[in-house]
Amino acid sequence: MPKSWTDGLPGGAGAVEVGEVLTAGVVDQAVALVGRGALVSFGASRDGGSVAITVTYDGDWDRQWFRDGEPAAEWLTRVAAALDSFGPPAAEPVSTRRRKRVSQA
Repeated sequence: MPKSWTDGLPGGAGAVEVGEVLTAGVVDQAVALVGRGALVSFGASRDGGSVAITVTYDGDWDRQWFRDGEPAAEWLTRVAAALDSFGPPAAEPVSTRRRKRVSQA
């Protein structure tokens, strides 16, 4: 019995090795972006065929999908250049509202 309605459908290029996308250079670039105030997140597609890199800065975000580290590194270089031209994040007042802790029963 199939686990999902998508089982058996054609398509997909096969699973990608995450380490082939998240190379040392890509991780170094992501760390540099975080140091500049960006949120950088990584994820994988449900079928494992690609890795997503999402960069959020000053409330705006962009996500791209990759199967190889070189295009990922090139995209992160373009993101860094865009942040250079954009300037520092907008200053907003810090919220004084406190979040209530939800306890597990």
